Amino acid sequence: MKKKSATIITSHSPKFGYLIKLLDTFYENVEQPHDIFVVFSDENEAERFSNMCTNKYNQIILLEYQRKLRSIVNVKKLIAIKALYKEYDWLGVYDCETEYVKPVNLDELYSDIGSKKYFKANYSSLGGPVIKKIATMLGLEENEKVIKETENFTLYWWFQNIPVYDTSEVGRFLEWMDSKPNIEEILNEYLCFDFLMYSLYMIAYRDWKVRPYDFHLDIGAVEQFRLDEEQRLKIIEAFQPNWCVDRTNHSKFPFVKLIVHSDNAV
Repeated sequence: MKKKSATIITSHSPKFGYLIKLLDTFYENVEQPHDIFVVFSDENEAERFSNMCTNKYNQIILLEYQRKLRSIVNVKKLIAIKALYKEYDWLGVYDCETEYVKPVNLDELYSDIGSKKYFKANYSSLGGPVIKKIATMLGLEENEKVIKETENFTLYWWFQNIPVYDTSEVGRFLEWMDSKPNIEEILNEYLCFDFLMYSLYMIAYRDWKVRPYDFHLDIGAVEQFRLDEEQRLKIIEAFQPNWCVDRTNHSKFPFVKLIVHSDNAV
């Protein structure tokens, strides 16, 4: 029988300070037991971190041929998902520049996020074209459901909440990805973010929806740390995300459990 959930974290040597902070706050605030996996590029990187860290974690190390793909962060996430999806119901997958700032049961949180079957989005001058580029590389640029739900590629939902994978769907998604004749090109494209590819698949083939919010920005609203405090608060109140970039005000919102982009949090 599968366990409820696990967390997958990507990192590399220049970011090890953030990874140590993530693990410190993980054990301070995440209800245990909960399995956490860190994906490393190679054995040397994994060994360097093990010599720095006293906290417990599991590790996944890329094979040599996988390290040659240019979009290394997305590759790390997809490799880890492929390795673990048969063992857990839900997988939360994100980067090491994250902190757990309130007590949280991740089994419950991931289940709540992943079972909603929709993505919250804003209108985005830069993000919309990113969605269209990914859809084009996946052969979905003319898919009627994708065009409708993205409002003709004007919406963006990357990092609006914690990326959570429903593992009952992941096997089919990975098979579909592997069937793509341009799979190597996809894995070499930085903008082919893992969760956006998964979400476009879910929209096109599993009838998931996009819920637009009336914020018009360059990128995703929740991860936009360049806004003033009033704008940031309006976005948190509207989206009610379980993470945010607002280190100053997160305590006002009990539903915010994590800080994302902790290297740029305000």
